[in-house]
Amino acid sequence: MATKKLKNFEYAGHTEAGPSGMEGLCLQDAFDTPNGFVFVVTANEDHSASENQLVKIFSERIRYYLDNEILENPTEAVSNAMIYSNGYIFEYLRKIPKISPGELSGLCVLIRDEKVYYGWIGEVCLFLFTGKKFYQLASCGQKTREEDGQAAVDGDGFIGSQQFVVPGNCQQPYVPVNGDRLIAGTGGLCRNFQDKTFKKLLRDSMPTQTKVLRLANIAGNTGGKEPMALQLINFYNLVNTLRSFAPATHPGPPETNSSKVKKVFNEKKSSPVMRYLFTAIVLLLVGYMVYDLFIYNPRPARHVPLTQEHLQADHDSLIKVRGVEISGTPEQLPEDVSYTVRSGDTWSRIYQQFGVCSWFIRNHPPNQGKFDSEGNPVAGSTLQIPVMYSGRPQLNPYFYREFQTSRVGGSCEHADEDFLRRFEEKIYD
Repeated sequence: MATKKLKNFEYAGHTEAGPSGMEGLCLQDAFDTPNGFVFVVTANEDHSASENQLVKIFSERIRYYLDNEILENPTEAVSNAMIYSNGYIFEYLRKIPKISPGELSGLCVLIRDEKVYYGWIGEVCLFLFTGKKFYQLASCGQKTREEDGQAAVDGDGFIGSQQFVVPGNCQQPYVPVNGDRLIAGTGGLCRNFQDKTFKKLLRDSMPTQTKVLRLANIAGNTGGKEPMALQLINFYNLVNTLRSFAPATHPGPPETNSSKVKKVFNEKKSSPVMRYLFTAIVLLLVGYMVYDLFIYNPRPARHVPLTQEHLQADHDSLIKVRGVEISGTPEQLPEDVSYTVRSGDTWSRIYQQFGVCSWFIRNHPPNQGKFDSEGNPVAGSTLQIPVMYSGRPQLNPYFYREFQTSRVGGSCEHADEDFLRRFEEKIYD
């Protein structure tokens, strides 16, 4: 049990190991950093992973980053800390293949200047209790999306499962008022959340640490003594008099046009009018297809030969890249971008900024000799980023589709000489 009182809040945390043999699956931690006061809860749902200490490594990496990288924007600080920790664990697992990554999830909460910032990856939960009602601030699931050509998981998926991750983040900082409480948790607490029972418990005047133990006991008994980590934060002595927050907004993927149509149709299909209308539309479509395939007989297309002027225009549109001709215009071939490596930079952070796989950067001729013995970027060195291999349309508007994660792989595992050769064969004349 960890408990402490500070100027504007007190907190208590508890880790429930669950049945014997599941020790090390859950962890909760709290510590002060130059960026603000930080809370971390993390859990690994894979029981076979109990010996690998990944939950401890995740918490340690969060603390290391926030101790050494002081950022003006707290939301960015939380997001970067989680991106860094995910990348660290991904590389750690790659170097030790015998360790199973399991289903590792984590939540990071940062308090600065009476405001709360948070980010998460995987199956965690964060609830605000106002004294009357619970609001879910962090949601979880297994939904993926694509942003700027990069596969992303808005807080979903699991830590270390892929090299690049976009954590779920608060839409806006949560501004608490006196008497507000936050519950951060993993595992059994999230799955067995008891709304009415927890409300009654939190309204009681018992000490914070006692409430935490009872929360764990209630959730554990409901789920059969499941492993869990939880923290309860109670706010007081605040200047804020107006609470503001944004509830979790992405429990599922955004609706596409087709899904919206399907949803409307499903809602209306029981109506007789809608059934008749739908039948009429289908008959019209079938009739049009029959007409188009068997009845309609347009005049055959005429062949119009290209003039010498057209051929010359096509020839003039060819330009040379690395000694090879490629169709396009000079404006469509982006030049390298100079980037000075900062302290704490990893390939994951550089990819987040430019969308260029590390293989292309390491093998770019201007960058020879600028990496350490393991091929990692060196702080203070200036790299030339070949953004013509970027998967970001704003950096590489002509070629970006060729370098999206659907082609280079979610971890850039396909980026190599063969990939580059196939790319050149595809677009070069």
